[in-house]
Amino acid sequence: MRRSFKMAPSTDTSFASHMNSQFNSYEKDRQTSSKEAIYAASFGAPQAHPYECERAGDNGPLLLQDFHLIELLSHFDRERVPERVAHAKGYGAHGVFECTDPIPDLCMADLFSQKGKKCTVTTRFSTVGGEAGSHDCARDPRGFAVKFRTEEGNFDMVANNTPVFFLRDPAKFPEFIHTQKRDPSTHLTHADDSTMFWDYLSQNPESIHQVLILMGDRGIPDGVRKMHGYSGHTFKFIKKDGDWVYVQMHFKSRQGTGYLTQEEAATKSPDYSQKDLFEAIERGDYPKWDVKIQTATHKQAGGLQRGTGVVAEGV
Repeated sequence: MRRSFKMAPSTDTSFASHMNSQFNSYEKDRQTSSKEAIYAASFGAPQAHPYECERAGDNGPLLLQDFHLIELLSHFDRERVPERVAHAKGYGAHGVFECTDPIPDLCMADLFSQKGKKCTVTTRFSTVGGEAGSHDCARDPRGFAVKFRTEEGNFDMVANNTPVFFLRDPAKFPEFIHTQKRDPSTHLTHADDSTMFWDYLSQNPESIHQVLILMGDRGIPDGVRKMHGYSGHTFKFIKKDGDWVYVQMHFKSRQGTGYLTQEEAATKSPDYSQKDLFEAIERGDYPKWDVKIQTATHKQAGGLQRGTGVVAEGV
């Protein structure tokens, strides 16, 4: 079903205005009653009888001129998009980012240029190794991806709920992800055969830090509202004069952090985290995160590599 709204044309043709209008329409859509909703074809033509197809006479053959039926079946045949290889199961929410501590001395991006600067955001939380129908409370890292819709365009930050990862060399990534999936010879998951997973870890000792987190008390977050997000990779913030600093971004949960034991996780529904996020938003208990950055100059980073104990500045 598609809903139609009567909106006055705007003279503001900026990207920011477009994104704000799109974001506002989400809430208008949620508040629309069934009597206000109009069923329409994909190009907007209202359909008075969406449950009926066109025939030649009362009992005659179907007519190819029935574009609504053809469109309906075309969409139906293609509505299952192949799931992602990693982070297949996810759920998200829309929100707003507000800059409270400008950093024009560190980054030229307009988003961080002045106090009170706002933009709409969409955040997607996900498990990593499981399939689209896998359990929310699996012992697995969590994805934490944020799309900032800024006046200069979209800024996408892909993060996880842990500050470290299993590997550093990206050439290992495809093979590592394969160890998270079904065994190619038996088609069994880790519940029956986890040999591939442990075989990889035993031969790649750089993964030990992540393994200690995953197999420890922090391995199963108590829903996505109670977890932090970390960029993981180190990026660069470019200044207006062309100079730069290394940076990592951290999303710190104002809800605090919480974790489940293996026994507690076994009592939760497969969609526990998704349900918790949706119901919290429905009752007006909106989750919030503080965006923090950790920076280091090229000289400071060199000191860290040599083991001089230089600590990056936190903002």
